[in-house]
Amino acid sequence: MTRDAFEKIVELTVKTADLRFGIYLLRMAGIEAERRASRKIEVRDVEAVYEGVRGFSSLKA
Repeated sequence: MTRDAFEKIVELTVKTADLRFGIYLLRMAGIEAERRASRKIEVRDVEAVYEGVRGFSSLKA
């Protein structure tokens, strides 16, 4: 995992004030990185997961 990706996960976790969300982001960003055949989680993986969650939650609102 890149340092920037870790900091992005921390930032988004603090923003939501929910550690479970941070763990979810970490897990799903790992899956996103694997999908790209990458061995490292990058900021773009974290952002892709976060955008997907935001898009889904706005549909439910």
